[in-house]
Amino acid sequence: MSTLPVPHIFTSSYRNLFPNSVHVKFCKYLIGIGKYSSNIAALAELGRYPLGINAIGQSLKYWLNLHHTNDKNISNNVDSHLVYTSFNYSNDNYSLFSDHIKHFLQHISFSHVWENKASFNATSLVQAVKKKLVNCYEVYFFDKISEPSSKLRNYSLFKTDYVMENYILLDVDKMYINQLARLRVSNHCLEMEKGRHTNKAKTVKVPPDRRFCKLCNCDLVEDEFHFICECNTYDTRRNALFADLSSFLPDFSDMTSRDKYYLMMNTNDMEILTLLAFFVYDCFVIRKSFSG
Repeated sequence: MSTLPVPHIFTSSYRNLFPNSVHVKFCKYLIGIGKYSSNIAALAELGRYPLGINAIGQSLKYWLNLHHTNDKNISNNVDSHLVYTSFNYSNDNYSLFSDHIKHFLQHISFSHVWENKASFNATSLVQAVKKKLVNCYEVYFFDKISEPSSKLRNYSLFKTDYVMENYILLDVDKMYINQLARLRVSNHCLEMEKGRHTNKAKTVKVPPDRRFCKLCNCDLVEDEFHFICECNTYDTRRNALFADLSSFLPDFSDMTSRDKYYLMMNTNDMEILTLLAFFVYDCFVIRKSFSG
């Protein structure tokens, strides 16, 4: 069995061990994004981690508790008799549970645990392993969304902390929250996403820098930044938004458009988020009236 870099446990067959798909679907449902939207973004918006992290922790606790049991018949034979049939690294019909535990501990540089089972407290070990996996997952997540080819490259500009986003807790109709969530994770109808291809068969791909806005005819890419800060189709609504923000953010009017965009998308301020959610929803209604 080959050794994988730690973050790869979230992309290899480990990922298929647990009911992560149900977890991800539920997260998407909660924030109202589509089923084909990014799985990792759905989890990140809610500050959630793959369920596999908890499942691995519980497996380790079970294994260590078996070794610590007073029943010597169990503790002396657990590593050679306990069969693990749900998952295989090879084409064998079964494998030993302990083999998977040993392999996993090697993955995360915890081989010393295997060699000194009797000296480790199960609860403390689980806490240490889960902390390690959480840190590894965050590294994997931020590397993934920052890739040049990533659909989430815009998301990476403002998703800087792995926490639940405050806009999800807004005391407004859910349709406003859902629309803002879709914009944030690029699950929308802007040309940056909808204009990926020039034909219905989706065989001719349009480069990102050629996916121009069809409403303002200004030869600018219709991405999330253009939608919020540039497109003149929404000038009236945008002017109202910026006037409201300037009333309690004295420096707002002096900011560059990019800085304004970052502030609005990255903020935890509930008042700003409420104004932004209303603006995004209203602008998509305006856009639909033009594009049909």
